[in-house]
Amino acid sequence: MMSRQLIILTLGALIALVAAPSQAAVCEPSAETRQLLKRLDVDARSPYERLTKRKAILAELLAQHPDDLFLNLAYIEMQSQESDGEHVQVIARYKQLADSQPTNTDDAFLYAFALQGADTPAAISRLKALATGSPAYPLAARQLAKIYAFGNFANHDESHSQLGQYFQACPASFYDKALNLLAQTATTEMAKTFAPALRQRLMNDNDPEHLQVWKTVWILEFKARPPSEHAELRKQIANDLTSIERSGFGSETERLTVLLAGYKQVDDQAALRRIEDRIVIAVPNGYEARELVEERWSRKHPDPKPNDSKSAKQEFYRAQLQFFDERLKVSPNDSLYLFNRFQALSQLDDASPKQILETAKALQEALRGGADWWSSPPAIFQIADEFLKRHIHVDEVPALVAEGRESYVRWRGVPVTSDMQSSGAMNAFARNDFYVRSQAARILLEAAEQLKKPELAGPVMDELAGVKTDERSDQSTLWSLRAKWAELNGHKLDALLMYRAALDARPASDKPDGDDELATNILRLRDELGGTADTEKLLAKAPRPAEAATEGRWEISTKEMPAWELSDLAGRNWTSASLHGKTVLINVWATWCGPCRMEHPSLQALYEKIKDRTDVQIVTFDIDEEVGDVAPYMDQNKYTFPVLFAKDYIADLAPDSGIPMLWIVDASGKWRWQQVGFGNDAKWESEILEKLDNTKLQ
Repeated sequence: MMSRQLIILTLGALIALVAAPSQAAVCEPSAETRQLLKRLDVDARSPYERLTKRKAILAELLAQHPDDLFLNLAYIEMQSQESDGEHVQVIARYKQLADSQPTNTDDAFLYAFALQGADTPAAISRLKALATGSPAYPLAARQLAKIYAFGNFANHDESHSQLGQYFQACPASFYDKALNLLAQTATTEMAKTFAPALRQRLMNDNDPEHLQVWKTVWILEFKARPPSEHAELRKQIANDLTSIERSGFGSETERLTVLLAGYKQVDDQAALRRIEDRIVIAVPNGYEARELVEERWSRKHPDPKPNDSKSAKQEFYRAQLQFFDERLKVSPNDSLYLFNRFQALSQLDDASPKQILETAKALQEALRGGADWWSSPPAIFQIADEFLKRHIHVDEVPALVAEGRESYVRWRGVPVTSDMQSSGAMNAFARNDFYVRSQAARILLEAAEQLKKPELAGPVMDELAGVKTDERSDQSTLWSLRAKWAELNGHKLDALLMYRAALDARPASDKPDGDDELATNILRLRDELGGTADTEKLLAKAPRPAEAATEGRWEISTKEMPAWELSDLAGRNWTSASLHGKTVLINVWATWCGPCRMEHPSLQALYEKIKDRTDVQIVTFDIDEEVGDVAPYMDQNKYTFPVLFAKDYIADLAPDSGIPMLWIVDASGKWRWQQVGFGNDAKWESEILEKLDNTKLQ
């Protein structure tokens, strides 16, 4: 919990402290250091190239300014993420500095900072000694707040307390790392306490580099005030935006991004469109321009639904192809546009082999030149898949797989062992590694079959031979790959039994809606080996007990749902207790989540269908950091389902889960079922209705 001193600190005291900051407190980089750090914002075609350039620049800067605290912090962060070996060397370097100057608090802080990830408990102990020392060291409190905010050492009360301690010592600090953490994690009381001083400093500040701080101030002000006061707050922000536009303050790009964020929260559609148009013209190749142009197109051309006619789907992909052709005229050789063009072509029945090949080659060249995005599996794997599907250039597939795997390793970087990573995050990394390897094996097995060269898949199957996993989905994948490998080498009986093992291991949630390849392969091999229907009876097995934990994509919840009290867009309070007696469907989402936005039309239709039922209730838990974005999003899309602000609740309950999520809670308040992701399934609504009714009867 926050300290009593923090809670009673007045606005007048905060502003007085801003006017006369403590000389002893190091709170943020100096203007000179900020200019040096800006040199690290380099343009590069890939993360690897960007890192290489930044390391060279930072080495030069540290040679000129070896005692600059914030340059050293940047160096530690950069080197510690390279590899475990680099991290060990960094720790040794700063331990030597700290030991040689035991009274130097900056060196003591740098050593503690370096210990994070390798020995975080020791780092915490040293940071606490600095944070509570005399004089206190505010940056140590900020670092403790970061450690306690996320991951393996998460303790939100402690994080809030330490962050409050930092801003109590450094009121209205513009240190970007502290501001970002405050925007992400601030409680209502913290936002009320610190937002006024930040606004006051901004009103009197003439540094164009601080223009971006307005976005943090607005985030905090929305958090600080109840939804019933948001309309009045939007008027105040509109005045801020008018002043920013008239001032011509900062670079055009920085100013436009601030105006974009502000007008989005104000919900001034005319002004928002005007700023969007200026961004598209000013920085046509920038991230914001790309997002804006693609979002506008997507609004007019929604993704086809599973039950749409084939001709409707073909028409959509033809329009998509034309759109990306137009974008490539603006940004020639743009790797992401080429990738999207390739995906559109892959969906078109009348796409010619020449079109596929030309786009594939252009995409390969663009990716080799460097890209600021990546996909999993690698984009080049999708080229290989398309060649296999169309039976063209199959001899190039092994080289494509090798190139794709190499690109994945570059993007992922050297695996760094960190005791700060939660088990959920570490498991996600490991599963993604397995996914990429298994996809490489699948592609090579198919290429080997088409080329009649089993040896092509040998090395990757050797890699997978020793893989052990507790995930049933991954176990099923391994058995399936081994079955294909056995069949490719003429061992049909082995393959039959392995396909059976893959089917037994497969969770019900992985069962395809259409043709079941595993079941088909079992029957095919049974027939080829001279088996009969009696053989199938012998092959059949009873479902495992664990199978009862899943139904379709739904999984049974293994957690208890703590009681909650949350406010909606109108400021009304909702409680979990008030919904007892009803079966509750909860949707967890955010405005920035693409799959969430795809799911919401279906959710709205479902809500309209059941909103008058007395036995069922739909509510949604929004986890947006920028809560001011939520009401405009709902208004623009004419959605009426209830929205409850639940960022902190979800951070405690499900910190490592993806969104969107669907949860079902029974009438007694017990959390029964959960589902992650949105598959745009034609049976989405009917399955949910069935699930709600079955849960009600339990």
